[in-house]
Amino acid sequence: MNRLGIPESEQPALLAYLKRTYRYEDGGVVNRRTGRRVQGSKMRNGYLGFGIRFNGNKYCTLTQRIVWALCNNELPSQTVDHINGDRLDNRIENRSPTRIPE
Repeated sequence: MNRLGIPESEQPALLAYLKRTYRYEDGGVVNRRTGRRVQGSKMRNGYLGFGIRFNGNKYCTLTQRIVWALCNNELPSQTVDHINGDRLDNRIENRSPTRIPE
């Protein structure tokens, strides 16, 4: 499983779905069908998150993970850190993968 909680066997299909459904624009995620920015909600931990429906299941995920997937054509397999420390700043240039110490 990846950081989105999706089984490895479903990851290619999920990435294709995300690319079809959303696009990255100005530090956020835009729904391709409506052209509207996905607002999401500020979570208790201070990060922005939103729900996606995929294969009949609903997943709540962090906006930064979707931004990473859209810009890097891969699902994040590790924590994606905010370089400037601002948890609401999801610009791709403010993203950095971070390994969690074991």
